[in-house]
Amino acid sequence: AVVVDNKTVVHSTFNDIWVKVDGKWLINTANETISPSDAKNPNLRELDWAVGSWIEKGEGVEVKTTCRWTLDGAFLIRNFNAVMNGQNVFRGNQIIGWDPAKKCLRSWTFDSDGGFSEGTWTRDNATRWSIASAGVMADGRRVTSKQILEHPDNDTVLFRQVSREAEGQLLPSIPAVKAERQQAE
Repeated sequence: AVVVDNKTVVHSTFNDIWVKVDGKWLINTANETISPSDAKNPNLRELDWAVGSWIEKGEGVEVKTTCRWTLDGAFLIRNFNAVMNGQNVFRGNQIIGWDPAKKCLRSWTFDSDGGFSEGTWTRDNATRWSIASAGVMADGRRVTSKQILEHPDNDTVLFRQVSREAEGQLLPSIPAVKAERQQAE
């Protein structure tokens, strides 16, 4: 970031997609992403690899995820959308930031059913993160879990959930699913 006339100027990339509807060109999607070098906290820059668009495909289910910097570079925002048989079945948003009081990365996740959770991120090694999460489902049940994110390379993420509980009842683990980076078109 550069300071000009007491204002911070942030370097960014702007992309938009236009569609022609009834003979008129309209903006369908607009997205602005700041440069990772403009992240305000070096600890958050450890997640640079996550910025971009990702897709995971399973049996009849497809999950698309995008991750981008906020305009001020203080947070990352992840949006996810699960589609089954062409229908949206589950969506959500996650905000990831540095907690200066606890000296760790934290996240806040909100889903389309009305549930939400808070997570604390721990770096296990150069390519693996563990996220201890606690939250509430839309029906009021309290839930906890541990998510594990591994990125063996810049274009692959393996995600799994273990130690899942709802109101103290152990739930089955979610085996690893593979997400692949989508190249810009």
